Amino acid sequence: MNTVKEPKLTPRRARKAKLMPIAREYRRKGYSLSEIGNALGVHYTTVWTWVKDIPPGDIYEGM
Repeated sequence: MNTVKEPKLTPRRARKAKLMPIAREYRRKGYSLSEIGNALGVHYTTVWTWVKDIPPGDIYEGM
């Protein structure tokens, strides 16, 4: 009998998985990739892969 184990995320990947929804929300609010990366402690190219399908929002909306 061969049982398949569910893959386990490494601590680094698990941390990034938790940050992705936060990065997507920041992008909707209009923050730049660099601003999001600095706030979350990840490189802006990582942020880009998470949010490339989201157009930048208007940071001044609602003021």
